[in-house]
Amino acid sequence: QVSLADLNLNRPAGQAAAQARIHAAAVRLCGSMRDTVELGGWERLNAASSQGCVVRAVERANAQMAVSR
Repeated sequence: QVSLADLNLNRPAGQAAAQARIHAAAVRLCGSMRDTVELGGWERLNAASSQGCVVRAVERANAQMAVSR
C-alpha cells in the first residue's frame, strides 16, 4: 500500500508526490518479484519484463486512485 493521506491531490505538487510514491512502490514490488523468480530457478528476467511490471503496477494504482476520488 502507498499512503497518500498526507497529500493534497488537488494540487500539482501533491499529484507529483503521489506519482513518485506510486512509482517507487512499483519498482520495489517488481524488483522483489524479480528476485523471487530468479530464486525460483529462472536465471534471467529481461529489463523489458521488469519495466513492463512497473508500468502495469503504476497504471493499476492510478486507476484505483481515480475511482476513489
